[in-house]
Amino acid sequence: MLILTKKVARSFYLSIRLLPSTLCEPVALAYLLARASDTIVDEEDDSIKESERELVRLLPSLIEELNDPERNRFDADAIKVVWQTILEGQRFDLEKFSPQNQDAALTPDELNRYLYLVAGCVGEFWTKLAAHHFPGFSKESLEMMMARGIDYGKGLQLVNILRDRQEDASRGRRYCAEDQVAQLHVQALAYLQQGEAYVKVLRPGRFKVATALPLLLGKRTLALVKKYPAAEKVKISRWEVYGTLLRASRYLFW
Repeated sequence: MLILTKKVARSFYLSIRLLPSTLCEPVALAYLLARASDTIVDEEDDSIKESERELVRLLPSLIEELNDPERNRFDADAIKVVWQTILEGQRFDLEKFSPQNQDAALTPDELNRYLYLVAGCVGEFWTKLAAHHFPGFSKESLEMMMARGIDYGKGLQLVNILRDRQEDASRGRRYCAEDQVAQLHVQALAYLQQGEAYVKVLRPGRFKVATALPLLLGKRTLALVKKYPAAEKVKISRWEVYGTLLRASRYLFW
């Protein structure tokens, strides 16, 4: 499962590998299920890679894995909930950006809902698993961590939307209008600050490092989006990803 994750998710694979072993497999399975259904939504897109098509072909076996009676029931139920939520977001995406509606950008309320459905719920899922497997994983209350986890996930997705907005618009998907970009940049930064607050109160160790890595990559990507506002798409190099991983490793101890 991890090998397949590596093929379709370069940076997120690193976060998964950093997780404690009890979290590695359920997080990878949840990611692959969501990525497979997302690829089905985009099946007409010529840019889909062969590794993603392979993932779609493997979807039935991934669902079998999810329903394995020997799987930890808490993990299985949490995966089902987060995948169902993401599927709702993917359905919303299809309906909103049907051929008849491709010129309309999302309203602020629609965008906020979409951010939760496809990413905020992932922060929620991440927190639920951590709390179940590692009681005392944080110095804060579970309620506070849930709220921050949701905002953290929404922030990472909003960074992706800002980064990919021109490419998405060319495919008929306008998640935001250009005159909203400056305001959404501020909103994304505020969400990431909640992510930073989330990371700071985690107990030192692998879970903290795995949680910090997407934050550092998200902040760097957001900075590039602001620096190069006219760029079709900004991208962090492979070497910069590895450098960020080294910076994240300090969270092993504090």
